[in-house]
Order: sequence, then C-alpha cells, then structure tokens
Amino acid sequence: MARDKRNIHFYLNGKRVSLLVDPLKRLLDVLRENFGLTGVKEGCGEGECGACSVLLDGKVVNSCIVPVGYVYGREVITIEGYKTTERYRAIEEAFARSGAVQCGFCTPGFVMATESLLRENPHPGEEAIREGISGNLCRCTGYVSIVNGIRMVAEQSSRLWEEKEEGEIVPVVSKASNRAEVLEDIPFGNTHYESHNYFFPETLREALEIRSRMGAIPVAGGTDLMVKYKKPAGLVPRAGDPVIFLNGVEELRGIKRVDGFIEIGATTELSEILKSEILPPFMREVIRGIAAPGVRNTATIGGNICNASPAGDTLPALYSLDAQVVLASVGARRALPIESFIAGPGKTVISDDELLVSIRFRNVDFDRYMYKKVGTRKANALSKVSFLGLIKFSSGVLKDGNSRGESFAGKEIEDIRIAFGAVGPVVVRSRELERRLLSLKDFAMIGEVITGYEALINPIDDQRSTAEYRREVAINLLKKFLGEMYYL
Repeated sequence: MARDKRNIHFYLNGKRVSLLVDPLKRLLDVLRENFGLTGVKEGCGEGECGACSVLLDGKVVNSCIVPVGYVYGREVITIEGYKTTERYRAIEEAFARSGAVQCGFCTPGFVMATESLLRENPHPGEEAIREGISGNLCRCTGYVSIVNGIRMVAEQSSRLWEEKEEGEIVPVVSKASNRAEVLEDIPFGNTHYESHNYFFPETLREALEIRSRMGAIPVAGGTDLMVKYKKPAGLVPRAGDPVIFLNGVEELRGIKRVDGFIEIGATTELSEILKSEILPPFMREVIRGIAAPGVRNTATIGGNICNASPAGDTLPALYSLDAQVVLASVGARRALPIESFIAGPGKTVISDDELLVSIRFRNVDFDRYMYKKVGTRKANALSKVSFLGLIKFSSGVLKDGNSRGESFAGKEIEDIRIAFGAVGPVVVRSRELERRLLSLKDFAMIGEVITGYEALINPIDDQRSTAEYRREVAINLLKKFLGEMYYL
C-alpha cells in the first residue's frame, strides 16, 4: 500500500502521529494548535527563554525555532507526555521542596532542560547545572532555588537516569525501538503545499540533484532562518521557495580524521561537536559559548558558517585554523579557504547548484590559547567582540640567544595566530602581522604590531554596542594576550 508522503510523520509522547502541515511551520505552533499541548509556552519566540522547550530524541530543543519538517520521523516529548514518568515525579517533588516554582510559566521548560541534563550527566555539579539550564529564563526565583532543586534530584534520584533501557530513543516514554526503524517505516519524500515545494532527501546525491535542478534553499537546523523569517504566532515563516531539508542526509554528519585533516560534516549539530574528543580544546570552548543547550542541539556548524555573520561564533576559530570549506555539486567537488568562501556580511561564494558538505582543518597542537567572547550575558548572547589567540612554542632556544620573558624558559615562538570577530565586515586576521610578531627581537617593539591591528579593526555602531567600545575592547584583549604570551 502506497504511503502518503505529503504528511509529516513523527512520534509524539510515545504515539506515532501524522498530519498534513507546512514543513516550515514552527513545531511550537503544531504542538499547541494541532495537538492541544499547551504546556509548551511561547515567551520570546526566538529561542532565548526556553519556555517552549521539548525533548527531541531525548535532547532539549526550543520548539519556537524548530520547523516541524526537522522532526520528520523523530521522537518528540512534551511536558504532557513526560509528566506520566517516574523521573518527572522526582523532579516535581524536588522543585516543590526547594521552592523552585513561583508563577509556573517557565517551569515546564526547566523540567525538560533538567531531564536533558540528567540524561547526559546524572551527577552534575553546580557549574554543569547552570550550563544545562542556561537557555531557560525565570523572572521570579533568581535561579538559586531551581539549581538547588536540580542538585536535590541528582543527589537523591540519580538512579532513575543511570538505568538505561536498551534500544530505546527516550526510555521514559518512547514506544519506538530505534531511529533506524522509524526512518525505515517512514521514508523521506517530496511534498507540495500550494506554491511552496519542500524536499526531504535521504542521500547526498539526491540532495545535490534537487539543488542542481531547482536551486532549493538548504535548511539543516534552521535556527537562524526561523528567527530571521519569524512571523506572528501561527503564521508560517517563509525562507524562500523551494526548500530542501538536509537533516536526513547522514553523509553530511559526523566528525572524523581524513588524510591529515579533522573534518566536520556541515549538518553536525553544535552539541555533537562539543562532545568530540578529537577537536582542540579551544574549539570546544568556542562551541560551549554559543547560545545554550536547546539551540546547540539543533544548530549546525554549516549554518553558522553559511550565515556569514561577522559575529559568527565559530568563525574566528576556523579562520585561525586555516580551515577549508568543502563544496559539492553534481559531479564536482571543490575546497577553498574559509576567508575566500565568506565574501562579506551575509555573503558567500557558494553557487546555486552547490551544497556545503564539510569544514576541515589540520590538527595543530598549540601550547597556549586565549579565547574571549564579549556579550551582554554568558549564554544566548550575540558577540559584541570575540577574540582568539593561539601560540605554539618550539623546543629550541631563540636564534639570537635571548629569551622573550623568563617564563618561556628559552623557548622560541614557532607559530602565533590571532583573530577577531564582530569588529569588521568579516573576521579580522592578518598573517603579515603574525609573521612580524614571530620576528620581533624585543617586546618593546610590539607597539608597532598593535598599531597595525588598530588599522584593521573597523567596527560599527549597532543595537548591541558602539564602534568605540568594540575597538577599545578588541585592542585591550590583544594587549592582554600578547602580554601574557611574553611574560606569563
């Protein structure tokens, strides 16, 4: 019997559901309007407050910035389904005892974030707890009581999260055996809604053919697109026509070593990158500073690159690593430096028939690094300024026999890289100034290099900050880095 491929199928609170709906409609609106699940709240509508949090394949996500097409064939759990579980009851009791609930509007989101956190780490410390709920805002409690409640759950009921049921996506609710079975039972296909075409390819070859024929707009996590094209509640965001959903193409996911490179698939979620042990530590620190868990669980590195925002959080690190982007079209593939790929704010050189397949860079072992993201708050904030400095020492002494500071113990600086974000139309990095730093004989001469960077830093005034503030902060970070590298 032929299946109706026009419908969006997924598992909702343990039951397989199907509905005819525009794939770009927000998951939040589908849950509230189509299924009457009003425990999912709309606060900010931009993925910042966490009131709309649900579990997607066991991980917390912000349903206000997730297109329902993204959950095709996957497992969604809302507070209504979760409250039937023993885990929920343990959280409910701890929250009540710690006074973590006041008006209650944000509470379902905090509960879902707690479940996601404890699934990953049944014994979190305070820092891990605060990071786990960093995407959830509360105007009543001051957070201390919520942190205490989660700590109480972890201390008294951690066994509930330590006991895993083999083969289930979300043990507490799920009726599906595993992801593979869901996708086998529900094949991806193409669908048409009025004048809007949507495609759900399974393979890279199929995706490239669709892109070649129609120039379809790629959507992976969709977090930025859903905010950029946001409309009033209930109305569908319009990113363009046609649209191709890439999250079902496994060839675009994963992190691996290939021919001396570390290669990250374009649709790999930031949360997966954060867990990777093969990436350099500073790269993981950069990822940890992006948004919050509910966003990192859907946002992809390819999206962060293709947005080409001067404030893109991964870009200073990728520029510093001499990263290459790998682009593919039907029958062709090319790699080019990331600084050649990004042509300006929101602009790239990708062709209408190409897709970003991966980002790759050689794994260079740096001895020290300094990373700083300056924003209005620690989580879920756009960069006012970002800075990354990397340094590698050789094992020999300086050629002239003089040390550059007692702490270097006679070591020579072999490699130094410096990049700034959000202080120009593209990331600021100068290989010429880096070479001058390597050739300096005396720290007193470093002022000339700082002057060179001052000429390159050209920020703007906007709603987040002033150009003067950005310039001053950027130069102060540079001075701090260079001072520590020479005298730390």
